Amino acid sequence: MTKKIIAILMAMALVLSFAACGAKNDETTEPAQTVADTTAAPEETSAPVEETSIEETSAEAVSEEATSAEETTQAAAKVPETTEEIIEFYNKAANAAKADSKSITYNYMKHAPAGNVSGLPKMFNSLADTVISNNTGADKSKTNLALNTQSLKNTNFPVENESWASKLTADDVKSATCTESNGVYTIKIVTKSDDFLANVKHGSYHNPKAFNVVLPSTVADNIPSAVAKVFSIGTVAIAFPSSTITVKVDAATGNIKTANYLMYWTMKIPLGNSDVIIPFSTESDYTVNF
Repeated sequence: MTKKIIAILMAMALVLSFAACGAKNDETTEPAQTVADTTAAPEETSAPVEETSIEETSAEAVSEEATSAEETTQAAAKVPETTEEIIEFYNKAANAAKADSKSITYNYMKHAPAGNVSGLPKMFNSLADTVISNNTGADKSKTNLALNTQSLKNTNFPVENESWASKLTADDVKSATCTESNGVYTIKIVTKSDDFLANVKHGSYHNPKAFNVVLPSTVADNIPSAVAKVFSIGTVAIAFPSSTITVKVDAATGNIKTANYLMYWTMKIPLGNSDVIIPFSTESDYTVNF
């Protein structure tokens, strides 16, 4: 994600320079079954001992075991319904995808404007929109990228640069749904929004628990110091509006097949006496191979 962000920031630096000049201007154990010793010495004149009772008992035991196994399978295949169940199921599946999959294919990453720039002199807002539009789009370095080592998976699969993929809780989401069709679960999670934050860390707030979020520190580190000084750029903050995760999971194994993350994020860059607001969306799409 960083290369595209740098390109956008460098382009924005140009716009800021023009603007500044213009402003001056989730075990069942089968209970142990015991068989009572009913053996007795039969009399010679008695009828032969019937063996059907043992066979029937054995058949009943097999039937009970089959029923128990069937119930266990049905329980395991039960579609998650409540928000808590869905989030718990998703966390387990996402973390397993990152840790246990053979490889992950990064199908694409796309950046796009999610609204208009504001906070600059009027004529420069339009220029900034054009510059950002020209510098967003598909990130070629993330197109059909094979994540075939643990290091590559940790670096690129959400959450980037972490060994885990999700720490979401039910309190972090607005909605979570799970539907089943032809042995595949489709899970859709919509997160709650995070207001402007200057000190964001992975695993905190809402969206940073599950997305490859852009950190304010990343933005700040890539604004040329000379530009920051000349234009009196203050502390950068980033907001994360409600975003969406959509995954398809094999119902039999619990393994994620595909994952799509559509994240919205908005930069706020203090510039002199005003705040420049720049809204973006970033979509990342993956195929997971077990």
